[in-house]
Amino acid sequence: MLKKSLVIICFCVLACGAPAIIGPNPTRTPLPTLTPTPSFQRWGAPHIFRAIQAANLEGEGAHPLTAEEYGAIPALAAEGIRFYTPSLCPDCGGMVLSFDNPNHLETTKAYFIETNQLATPVWVFVKDNILLQLSGQIPEAQALKYGTVLVGLN
Repeated sequence: MLKKSLVIICFCVLACGAPAIIGPNPTRTPLPTLTPTPSFQRWGAPHIFRAIQAANLEGEGAHPLTAEEYGAIPALAAEGIRFYTPSLCPDCGGMVLSFDNPNHLETTKAYFIETNQLATPVWVFVKDNILLQLSGQIPEAQALKYGTVLVGLN
C-alpha cells in the first residue's frame, strides 16, 4: 500500500551540475560521494543502458521509447530507452532518458518530483544530461544499485 505522503530525496541541486537522486522513501543506505560535473555533458541513453547491463542489473525487453509510452511525461528527451525488471516486481521497469537541453531535463525532473508528491512513487536518478527513472515498487536497495551505476559514470 502506498503511503499518502512521500519523502523526496534530493542529494544535490542539479543546477550546480551535481547528480540528484529522488525516491519514494527515505534512504537508509549511504550513497557514494558525488562530485559536481563542470558542464552539461552529453551521454547517450544506449551508453547508460549498456553500463546497467555491464553491472549485471536486470533490464529486459529494452527498446527505444515510443511516443505512446511517454504518456503524461513531457516528451522532451533527445532519446529514451524503456526496459523491464520482472524479477524485482512483475510489471516494473524503468526508462533512461538522454537530453540535449538542460531546460528539457529540468522540466522532466520537475514532472517526476510532482508525480512523487501525488502518490505515484518513482525512483529518479539524474546525472549530467541523463535521467534514469525506475518504478517506485522496486525495493530501495535494488533501485540504489541502478542509481550507483549512473552516478559512477566518469
